[in-house]
Amino acid sequence: MGVRGARLGILHSDIYRTQAQAIIQAHLNLPPDRRSYLAVLLPFVTFGAEVSALREILDVPSDSGIMLGAMIETPEAVFRSPEIANEVDFLSVGTNDLLQFCLAMSRDDVASALIPTYIAEKLVDDDPVTHLDRSASAIGLLRLMTDLTPGVPWGICGEHAADSSSLRALLPLDPAYVSVSAAGMVCTRVEIGRHRAIQFLRNEQSR
Repeated sequence: MGVRGARLGILHSDIYRTQAQAIIQAHLNLPPDRRSYLAVLLPFVTFGAEVSALREILDVPSDSGIMLGAMIETPEAVFRSPEIANEVDFLSVGTNDLLQFCLAMSRDDVASALIPTYIAEKLVDDDPVTHLDRSASAIGLLRLMTDLTPGVPWGICGEHAADSSSLRALLPLDPAYVSVSAAGMVCTRVEIGRHRAIQFLRNEQSR
């Protein structure tokens, strides 16, 4: 919660404008054959109008080849995902924040006493903050988002992309990409490979 992400960019536009100009100029200073894929991701977006205002602040040239994305990190943003998607090239789901808002539990709350006590008292089967699929609302919200924005590329950004049970629930929703820290890459690649193998076998059996 609080003034961060897109909200900070709206209230203090010079911060975002300066950063964007530096990124855009560095990209355009390269010869065209040396430019790599570049995407600017707007964090903690809630309303489509926020993205529209930030597009004007960033002023990304239409011929620059730079993609613009928005991070979906609150339940409100999920319900407003169609209006947000109309303003960007892709969506990125920040699973860490989304899950914390769904549970009304921050990591500081649960790390020391709350969840270990709940597990010991058998109030929950497993840690719902670590395992996205243990939340009754998070996966449902992501299913809703994909239903509301058919054809819009989206991905996962958060440590749940390195958790096996979370990935098994997320990959059937067909994300275009997953983003995870280096420490989690092996687990992520194993689960993606497993998911693709299952899909291949199902396709073969249906022939």
